[in-house]
Amino acid sequence: MIDLTESCTSPGKTLWRIVNLSGFFFTTPYPWSTIGSSMRNLALLALCLALFLLGGFSASALDLGKFEKVVVFGDSLSDTGNLFALTQGEDPPPPYGDTFDGTNKSYPGRFTDGQNWADYFPSVARHFPPLSAYFKDPLSKNATNFAVGGSLSTDLLTSDAAGLPAQIPTYLTAAGKKASPEDLYVIWIGANDFAAGISPEVTVENIREGIARLAEAGAKTIIVITVPDISLTPDVRALGPATILAAKEFVVGANVLLGIELPVTAFSYRVAVDLVDINQIFLPVVLSPGRFGFTNSVGAAFNPTTGKLVPDPNDYVFWDGFHPTTNVHLISAEFIYRALASKPACPAYAIP
Repeated sequence: MIDLTESCTSPGKTLWRIVNLSGFFFTTPYPWSTIGSSMRNLALLALCLALFLLGGFSASALDLGKFEKVVVFGDSLSDTGNLFALTQGEDPPPPYGDTFDGTNKSYPGRFTDGQNWADYFPSVARHFPPLSAYFKDPLSKNATNFAVGGSLSTDLLTSDAAGLPAQIPTYLTAAGKKASPEDLYVIWIGANDFAAGISPEVTVENIREGIARLAEAGAKTIIVITVPDISLTPDVRALGPATILAAKEFVVGANVLLGIELPVTAFSYRVAVDLVDINQIFLPVVLSPGRFGFTNSVGAAFNPTTGKLVPDPNDYVFWDGFHPTTNVHLISAEFIYRALASKPACPAYAIP
C-alpha cells in the first residue's frame, strides 16, 4: 500500500497511484508537474477528504432489481435516436444503425453499426424495459434516454447554440420536476469536450452540477461512467503526437477529478454515486483486440467522408474514426452491468 502522506508531499508522484488507493484504476499516470500548485493543493485536500469518507461506506454490489427504469444522459455513445429525431432523420445518415451480422436489421439513429450499449443494457441486466429515445417519442413510458449525439457536458444543463436540448432540465420538466428515487440514473458524457476546448475542470463541474440537480429533485442512485480514452481513436491518432498527448491528458485529468469530486458531491447531497471506469475494458479491447474477437483496432470500418465501408465491420473495434462498433458496445454493456451488479468498479458514495 502507498503511504498517503508520502504521496501527498513528494514531488514527481503520479496521481494514479494515489487514486488507486480508493479503487480507481487509470492506466496512464498524470504527472503532478503538469498541474498548477493551487490545483494540486485543492485536489489533494479533496482527495484526502474523499479517502477519509470512504472508511464509512459500503462497497457492496448494487441491487439492480430494486430499480424500475434506467434514465440515461449523454452523447452519441448512448444516443438511441434522439439526434435522429431532432434532425428529422438526417443525422446520423445510413449506414449508421445498419447491421452486418446477417439479420439485415437496422437501428436508425445509432452512431454505430447496429445497437449501442444503452440498447443492450436492459437485456444484459435482465430486468429493465427497453430504453427508447425521448425526443423520438416523448409520450412513451419507456422514453427515458435523453442522450443526444454531439452533446457536450454543458448540454446536461443548458441548451446550446446548435439547438441541442438541455438534457436534465428536459427530463425534469417531463417528470413533473421530480426524479423518481425508484429509477437508476446514468451519466456518460465528456468525450466531445476535448475537441470543443472545454477543460477537464469544467467537464467535471458540469457532471457534478448534473448530479446535484437530479439529487435535489429526488434521485437516490446515480451512475457516472468515466470519459473513454479518446486518444486511442483513429480520428485523434491521425492528428499526431501532440494532439494524442493532449487528449490523453484531458481524459486522465477529467477522470481523476471525477474520482475526487464525486465522493464530496455524494456526501453533500446524500445520494449514492457509483463511478464505472470504462477504460478498464476499453483499453484492453483496443490494445489486445484479438482477445475479444477483433482483428483491427487501429482503423475504422466506415469512412463517413468517402463512404467506404469494409467487408466485415465485425472485425473492427471502431465503426468510424471516433465511435466503437456494436460488438464493443455489447462488451461495454456487459462490463457496466458486471461492475455494478457483481463487483463494483468503485464504492458507492452516500450517507446511509
